[in-house]
Amino acid sequence: MNDGDHGDGHDGYDESPPRLRPGMVATVVVTALGIQAARRRAAELRHERNGTLARLGPDSQPEPTVPVTGLAASVCAWEPAPLPPARRRAALVWSSPATLVGLGLAVAGGSRPTWHPNVGAFVATGVGGVSGWVLEKAGMGANTLGHTIISRHDHLSDRLLAHESVHVRQFERLGLLLYPLYLWYSARYGYRDNPLEVAARRGAGLAAARADAATTA
Repeated sequence: MNDGDHGDGHDGYDESPPRLRPGMVATVVVTALGIQAARRRAAELRHERNGTLARLGPDSQPEPTVPVTGLAASVCAWEPAPLPPARRRAALVWSSPATLVGLGLAVAGGSRPTWHPNVGAFVATGVGGVSGWVLEKAGMGANTLGHTIISRHDHLSDRLLAHESVHVRQFERLGLLLYPLYLWYSARYGYRDNPLEVAARRGAGLAAARADAATTA
């Protein structure tokens, strides 16, 4: 080595600590939240199996069972109304990435999605394969992705369809932003007390009450 090559003694190597990249941080955070949410759901299912927790229906438990404050409390009471036609078209585009994933999962699960104009979404029943297995293991009858509702059952009850319709309207407002919010709430409160799920059960109950009132009027 020449005398002029000594420099500051580091021989040209950068000894500064490695920087955490935003993508790495996001991956770690999402993974941690996903693990926590899965643990909470597994515990809920154990309690449901041994009878210490009642199984949830599409419109049961319309209020959280744990203290919920601030924005989360507002979400629990959120009942987004159906959008007018012009805004609905924009919402279809806004949530289209999730909708396309849902359609792909439905077809891969052996189902043929059909458009339900009253719901404003594709509905796929009898979904099997990996998607059907995941729904069964998670204790869920159906799941909504954008404007696609997939269900492992061959038929959706009116109340389950009303529950999933609330999720459709949540997607219309939030788009893909619904996923990180849903994950955060599931990790913090669990599936049963997730404010987005509480809102869907509450909305399904209100829809059933309105339907009953209409038939008796």
